[in-house]
Amino acid sequence: MTTSATFRLSSDELDASFLDKVKSLFAHREVEIIVREPELDETEYLLSNSQTRERLLESVANIREGKNLIELDRRAFQ
Repeated sequence: MTTSATFRLSSDELDASFLDKVKSLFAHREVEIIVREPELDETEYLLSNSQTRERLLESVANIREGKNLIELDRRAFQ
């Protein structure tokens, strides 16, 4: 049985107690520790560009207000 755990934390939170928790979780087993900056999720990626963020937020506002919507006839896709 393989056990895995993902920890997402700030480098400021890395201390001896964190290591103790990892050692406790994987007692007497070999572990592999990979350290990397987390990737942006899709929403973070889209919001990271000012033009894309503006367009996305405008589209959300249009949906909420029922403006600039395109209605399609579902029968055309059957």
